[in-house]
Amino acid sequence: MTYSLIGIGFVIANSIYSVLKYLGAGYLVCLGYRALRAAPASAPAAVRMGSLTNILNPKATLFFFALFTQVIDPRTPKAVQVLYGLEMALAAFVWFALVAALLSHARRWCRCCAASSARSA
Repeated sequence: MTYSLIGIGFVIANSIYSVLKYLGAGYLVCLGYRALRAAPASAPAAVRMGSLTNILNPKATLFFFALFTQVIDPRTPKAVQVLYGLEMALAAFVWFALVAALLSHARRWCRCCAASSARSA
């Protein structure tokens, strides 16, 4: 979202986007390697790692660029732009927190579902 607020056109026009794309790919490779070799991370480390992954994700940049170009134009006051950015940051954080909570307990829920369907059969 920050990319969009500071002017994604400037970023793309100056080829910084290509550098960002390669940094993101390198980070994902490093992250995958470390994830395969490491013990489960603590919650703060997982949040930091997930945030950095999303910041370096080119698809997220394009998503927010497409979204913000629909609701923000050069005449939109900066305070409103910041409010839109904060709103999207909060929505993204809530979404990713929900996904993380659901996936971290999926194994337990699958066992519960399997046990309940075995009892009903």
